[in-house]
Amino acid sequence: FNPMTIEMRKEKADQTKAQGNEEFKKGKYELAISFYQIAWKHYESSILYSNIARCHLVNSENFPEEMVKSHLDRCIESWAQALSLDSENIKAIIIMGDCSIKMAHNQLNPLFLEEAIQYYKYDSFINFLARPSKSARTRKSL
Repeated sequence: FNPMTIEMRKEKADQTKAQGNEEFKKGKYELAISFYQIAWKHYESSILYSNIARCHLVNSENFPEEMVKSHLDRCIESWAQALSLDSENIKAIIIMGDCSIKMAHNQLNPLFLEEAIQYYKYDSFINFLARPSKSARTRKSL
């Protein structure tokens, strides 16, 4: 039993989330994740899972290729949790698209690209990124 009111729990979560945001800005993604997880214990929020997903996505760029997939898998788990709490969480949807494109471009799972395009079907820039490169189109025509 937690004697804190919902407002008090939300305020505590917001304070802890702010600490996580500061660590994210410094590039300390694992520490940011820890703050977001602590905030989650005070107040459940889809945004916190979105923030965790973003940390895993950005942090995946700091590791050798053989470790990227594990970070992207954690990104997927986190945005799935975010969307299970709020299916209209735009931040989670954008992260899902970003992660899907990264998975496809790293050839970890090309099917993710199709999923990303579904979420970005009205975004011409993302559709442009999703197209095969000029050299890939040239190779296909040979």
